[in-house]
Amino acid sequence: MPIDEETPGMAAPLRTLPIVRSRIRARIVLAWPAAGPASPAARALLDRLHDALPKAPAP
Repeated sequence: MPIDEETPGMAAPLRTLPIVRSRIRARIVLAWPAAGPASPAARALLDRLHDALPKAPAP
């Protein structure tokens, strides 16, 4: 936003927001038909999720 003589000043003070690494707060559930092979895109997604997400605790 350009600041010049015609731009009014901010009426309220500015606040800062911390930038932090987020935590996983929910589970993601994916579903697709069991019959037939998974598409290449679905297989790639599952491979990336398997590598990135923590292992589920044993029951």
